[in-house]
This record gives sequence, C-alpha cells and structure tokens, in this order.
Amino acid sequence: MDFELTETQRGYRDLARGIAQEQLLPGYRERERRGRIEPELRREIGALGLIAPELPTELGGRDLDRLTAGVVTGRSSPATPHPRSRTSGCPRSAAARRSWGSG
Repeated sequence: MDFELTETQRGYRDLARGIAQEQLLPGYRERERRGRIEPELRREIGALGLIAPELPTELGGRDLDRLTAGVVTGRSSPATPHPRSRTSGCPRSAAARRSWGSG
C-alpha cells in the first residue's frame, strides 16, 4: 500500500500551507478575538478551492476526495505543527494533552 501523497495532494497541501503562513498567521490573534475572517480573505481562500474542497463542483467545491480535503484542512491552520512535531502552537491542544496526560 502506498501512503505517499499524490502530486495533486502535495499541490493543495503546499497551497494551503502558503496561505496559512502568509495570510492567515499575520493577524490570527485579532481574527480569533473578533471571531471572524475578513470577507475578502474568505473569498480568496474559497476561490483557491481551500474551503470545503470535498463538495461537488455544482455546489462550489472541487469534488476532491476526503483525504485530499483533510490534507487541505490540516495544513491551512496557522497553529498546525510540523507533521513530525509533538507540540502544537494551539494553547487548547496543549491544555488538552496535559489534561489527558499525553503531553
């Protein structure tokens, strides 16, 4: 069984990672405080196919498989750690790991 990402999956992963680092990370705390993402940023992310990419194209998605959609979602969070990292930039994740005794 081959567990390597496909070229398409790598492309979406890299695109999501770039958007997260270049456009979501700056201003992340302020967006969290306000509880919203600017409409123009949402439109840009959506136009790139990074919002609900598993939806059928007739509903505005990219009709991607669930694994590829998970790759997109997993890499588009500013708090997403490196895949081999045991830590996360997300304070809630750290608190959860402490309370479960696994961190």
